[in-house]
Amino acid sequence: MLKVFIKTFIVCVVILFGWTIWTMFEGDGFEDVEKVRTEVYSKSDTTPLHEPETDNEHTIVKTTSIYFLNSKNEIVEVKRDIKNPSLEKTISELLKGTTKEEQQQGIYSEIPSDAKLIGISTYSNKIVINLNSKFIKGGGTTTIINRIKQLKRTVDSQSGKKPIYLQVDGKQVEYIGGDGVFLEQPLNEDVL
Repeated sequence: MLKVFIKTFIVCVVILFGWTIWTMFEGDGFEDVEKVRTEVYSKSDTTPLHEPETDNEHTIVKTTSIYFLNSKNEIVEVKRDIKNPSLEKTISELLKGTTKEEQQQGIYSEIPSDAKLIGISTYSNKIVINLNSKFIKGGGTTTIINRIKQLKRTVDSQSGKKPIYLQVDGKQVEYIGGDGVFLEQPLNEDVL
């Protein structure tokens, strides 16, 4: 009688194990795994370029220099308060353009409003800034030169004047703008 019980018990365990495996392979178990995998990829694809904001207790607000132009077409410094400042946030602030108050004072930007920061790579001996192609669209020689000056001075104010290299859509730029302005790399304001 004990032998029959043991055989029946083993058969039940094997059937239960087989049913569990079959349920997983049938698709119900893997559908959830695929759903989780898809969610993970979706979330990582939309990871923001910047670091998330921290709580107010650890928030540092610093006055930072951003460079625009005045009504005499001269580069001017504008002070902005930035939470937890970084080079990325400073460049993003430049790309946002001028405020209404600044515009009322005759301050403007030559950088197109749809120019976006793709990424920044900071090394011990240089900084590589990658912007979208909107940064180089439109404008003549003076406009392009002013864009580069705005960018260079803004980055210099944060980086300690490391050499700056400009990429557009991931490629180093040699000529920019409608007039085909030659752009020496690293960016050198004296040559412009």
